[in-house]
Parts: sequence; C-alpha cells; structure tokens
Amino acid sequence: MAPADLIITDLCMPELSGLDVVRALREAVDGTPILVSSAIYIPSMREETLNAGASDALGKPFTYWELLDSVSALLRGASSRSVVSCQ
Repeated sequence: MAPADLIITDLCMPELSGLDVVRALREAVDGTPILVSSAIYIPSMREETLNAGASDALGKPFTYWELLDSVSALLRGASSRSVVSCQ
C-alpha cells in the first residue's frame, strides 16, 4: 500500500463496516492518522471507533472549520479537539 499522510473514511458503508476498514488500515498503515466520519453518530460509536484505531472522528454534519481543525491537528501529529456534531 502506498504511504498516505492521512486517511479519511466513513463509518457506515453499504458492504463493509467502517470499523473493519479502520482495523484493517491500522494494521496495514500503522501510524498514519485515520479520520472517520458518520451521519449516524453517538458517543458510544465514537469510543468504539477510536478503540478500533481511528485517530479522530467527526459526526455529520460538520462544518468546514471543524474538518479543517481535525485534519490540521492530525497532520501536525497533535490530538484533535475531536468535534462531534449530533443533529
């Protein structure tokens, strides 16, 4: 797999669990930040996502600024402020 600076994926996909994707990516590209987003997002899902190996998670809808903050923090190697929107 080619190196990446950041991976962004969705949690809910039609044929594959986003958690399974995160777990597989974490094994394949250990150390690369993984940002997960989802329209169906509750705090317990956030915890499960982070435990699976995601670096940060955003609930949809998120603003441009929330996405920018998360991506910037992950690319700097810092912890994001982990904005979660639940609407």
